[in-house]
Amino acid sequence: MWYKILIVCFFIAAIGYLAWNNEDGRNSEVRIIEEYQAIQQPQGAEVIFYKVERKFVNRWIFSCYKYPLSVNEVQSYYDRLLENGGWKKKT
Repeated sequence: MWYKILIVCFFIAAIGYLAWNNEDGRNSEVRIIEEYQAIQQPQGAEVIFYKVERKFVNRWIFSCYKYPLSVNEVQSYYDRLLENGGWKKKT
């Protein structure tokens, strides 16, 4: 009896894997990574940590940078970068 349950679980896992890790998922991940890497960092920024995580459909990029700037200067830099890209700051 338990082997039937095990076989059913295996097939459910295999179908789930194929459904969520298809070509669209891989293309989406490549596009997200390219867009993330296209973000220009301030001069002298140093990557401390970089990791891409996957959960079925969702992809996350975690990174940590060391900047030779103050916190306010880093925030102003990214505010300008976003405004130049068409984003508007909500007050």
